[in-house]
Amino acid sequence: MIIDRAFRLLFSLITIFTFLLASYIIIPENYLKNFNIVSLRLADIFEPTILSTLSTTYYLYIFIGFLIFFSYNIYQNLFRKTQIANKILLFLIQELKFSTSLIVIFWVLKILDFSRLTLVTSSILRLIIVFFILNFYNIIKSKYEITDILLIKLNDDFDESLLNEFIGLNVEKTINTLNKEEINIELKSNAYDEVWISGSRSENSNSINNIINQVIEYGISVKVDNLLDIKTSISPKFEIISGNNFISYSTAYLESNQYFFKRLFDVLFTLLISFLLIPISFVVAIITLFDSGSPVMFKQVRGGLNSKDFIIYKFRTMKLGAEVEREDLLDKNDLSGIAFKLHNDPRVTKAGHILRKYSLDEIPQFINVLRGDMSLVGPRPAPFDEIDRYEVWHRRRLSVRPGITGPWQITNRLATDFDERIRLDLNYIDNQSFLNDLIIILKTPLAVIKHKSA
Repeated sequence: MIIDRAFRLLFSLITIFTFLLASYIIIPENYLKNFNIVSLRLADIFEPTILSTLSTTYYLYIFIGFLIFFSYNIYQNLFRKTQIANKILLFLIQELKFSTSLIVIFWVLKILDFSRLTLVTSSILRLIIVFFILNFYNIIKSKYEITDILLIKLNDDFDESLLNEFIGLNVEKTINTLNKEEINIELKSNAYDEVWISGSRSENSNSINNIINQVIEYGISVKVDNLLDIKTSISPKFEIISGNNFISYSTAYLESNQYFFKRLFDVLFTLLISFLLIPISFVVAIITLFDSGSPVMFKQVRGGLNSKDFIIYKFRTMKLGAEVEREDLLDKNDLSGIAFKLHNDPRVTKAGHILRKYSLDEIPQFINVLRGDMSLVGPRPAPFDEIDRYEVWHRRRLSVRPGITGPWQITNRLATDFDERIRLDLNYIDNQSFLNDLIIILKTPLAVIKHKSA
């Protein structure tokens, strides 16, 4: 999803580049001539308006911005559809739409001096470049954005090998049963992004409906080749995949563009405050080193999006070998429920108490944000010994990327039992928005100062 939009933006910028390159090839002595023609015409059109004071340079920027926006939307299916076959044919169709639309727009605006040869040359250049872009896209997509699928195959009508034609799809396991207990064990034991059900028409619709709702309760998306009325809390979407009709029930809580901008904000915010985080991290590392030796970093496997494992980074706040002593302290847990936390943990070092008090030990998790393992805001990532004991309704908190801070980070952690924490997380998931994220980010420093999140 993020990769699709990034490549759409890249190709939009390439569109501008191909126009400039084509203009240089056709009229090297004045390669901005075509752009200036458009700018002057736009200036004439807006002469009677309040925009009459703008210079032609601004109109040039407006035209370039229009080209980026227009091409970003025209070529969207080039990176939305992941099927390898017919990519070039799809590009040619989109290119025809783009060039034809431009010609019509120029004709309506009476921009008749724009070089048609430049349009043709830029199209040829994009055709050459698109081969390299698509190959690069396929490599990145197949490496960094893989959708792991549990396929419930109820007959032999569906050939799962057809999914090999799609970039980023991976059938992790195929089972041949609708037994709720077996499916429940499978979903608890392994990390899946989607569940596909094929051959469902031959089964009782109530059984299919129960399985779909069971999977949705996990926060996992479902695709089923059954066009009957399925009663779920999610609106269905019709899809054709390799010639097969599927109804898709997506548990995505944000639109794709919202996910894109959330991820963009995560990266930009992290880079923006890195000038502050790097010197603080250097000081913290030295303090930790002198207080309890090396290593200064603590690494642990946690459950991320859809329960996929990743390594979380923190500054070490406990003495070496602290994990061995954990079992002896479980009966002193300050939290009710599955999670474990001690307010006065004897394993915490002197420096560790200070780091935890002001959440300085969490700073290395910004590395996880840049890597895409975590977001700035989301449910806190849990260790697998905790996840393994989740009830089904708990697991929906795994349907989004975990965060450095979240709804219960700005409350008193020790005053919140485990089920209440889960309810806070699920409420956040159901009501995600940029504004909510911003409010949580702004409230977090205040919560740290008040030692609520210690």
